[in-house]
Order: sequence, then structure tokens, then C-alpha cells
Amino acid sequence: MQRILLLNASPRRDGTCAEAVYTVKTMLEKARVLEYSLYDLNPAACIDCGYCKTNDGCSIKDLDLFFLDFEQADAVLIFSPVYNNFFPGPLKNLLDRFQRYYAARFFRNQKPPIARPKQVGVFLCSGSDCPQVADYMFETLRQSFTVLNGRIVSKLYVPSTDTKVQELGAGALSRFTAPFTETP
Repeated sequence: MQRILLLNASPRRDGTCAEAVYTVKTMLEKARVLEYSLYDLNPAACIDCGYCKTNDGCSIKDLDLFFLDFEQADAVLIFSPVYNNFFPGPLKNLLDRFQRYYAARFFRNQKPPIARPKQVGVFLCSGSDCPQVADYMFETLRQSFTVLNGRIVSKLYVPSTDTKVQELGAGALSRFTAPFTETP
């Protein structure tokens, strides 16, 4: 059974990301799905202490259980609003804390730093209509996940959520979810 991690980077329990997570979960009924609200997880910021350059893991222990789930996942789906042209703070902190894996790869020569390959899906929504910002964010995650033995296989951008009621149709979310529901 495929293990899929859903990461919701929005603080809103009733917003566009929450609606997308809810709908996508129903589409992944044949998978083992673990959902994390990054605002509840509340990752501490990386302090660049250098611990991970010579040791496995991180000197800050708040994400140890999350990292176990992350390493064992076959797929990771990220749901994020756009805040000031980038990711909200908790997702940015999490991305920075992936430093433990970058250090494993580039300082300790562990290739790949995470054994299990991952398919990655990225769902972005923004109050404005700014596809170039979404493209930049997709590219940021592509670069990050390349080192983490992951590959983005699905992307969905939903613009103008501040001024338009966005209907997250089953069609768009089905296409977004399709790579994670196909049997290998």
C-alpha cells in the first residue's frame, strides 16, 4: 500500500487548501494517508548550527517523528497558499530544516540522503493572479526535492482566491491526484 504524506501549509481550516486536502484525501482511499498541518506541527527555524554536517539528524528534535514519516513516504503532496510571493512561514521553516538531508548529501556524501524515492505533488493558491510567482515556487520545490530523492509529478495553481469564489472541481483535483492513484 502506497504511503502518502499530505502537508497543509495554510493556517485556515476552511480555506482553499483545506478544501483541496479534504477532496484529495477522498481520492486516495487505497493509500495509507498521513496528514500534517504545518501550522500545528510548527517547525522551528533552522539555526545553521552545523550539527547535520557531521551527524545524522538535526540538533533540534521537534521534527524527529515527522522526518521518520517523511523518509518512509512514497509520495508527498504539498498544499500551500502564496504569502507575499512565497511560502508561509511554517513551510519555509520545514524546507530550511531539510538542511539535514542536504548536509548528508553534500558534506557526508550520502547518496541519496533518503533511500525511498518520492513522487511529489504541489498545489498552490493565491489571492492574486500571479503565475510567475507560482512558477518560481514550483521551481524552488523542484530543486529542493531533487536532493531529497523526489520528483514533482503533479502541479496545480489556483489564482485569484481573494476576489473570486474558486470552485475546486473534481476534474482539476482528479488530474492533480492521478499520479498518486495509479497502480504501479
